[in-house]
Amino acid sequence: MTLPLIGAIAERTPDIDAMMHGALAAPAPSPSSGIPDPPPSEIPGLGPLMEKFIGWGKWVVRGAGVIGILWCAAMMILGRRNRSAMAVEGAVGVPWVVGGMSLAAVAVTLVGSVF
Repeated sequence: MTLPLIGAIAERTPDIDAMMHGALAAPAPSPSSGIPDPPPSEIPGLGPLMEKFIGWGKWVVRGAGVIGILWCAAMMILGRRNRSAMAVEGAVGVPWVVGGMSLAAVAVTLVGSVF
């Protein structure tokens, strides 16, 4: 026995399977859908300024890398006796510093490969 209200709601409810089939069967937009994709271009007059900022960034990262390696070395040296956790923290920090410097070294190539 079906209650009249439930039957009326069931009749007005759209078929979920039909909706899902329609959504999944919709064509995917193609990459060449008419949206322009121009290459990167320099803003007139800002090229030298951008090169200066990139140079400053490289300089800062290089200095931070040297300081980071020296800091890890100091932690390993000072943590040698009775503070082994400090030595371990210094040793664990070395791959992070090297990883950060490696990422900075390939930054231009990595960004260039995306665009």
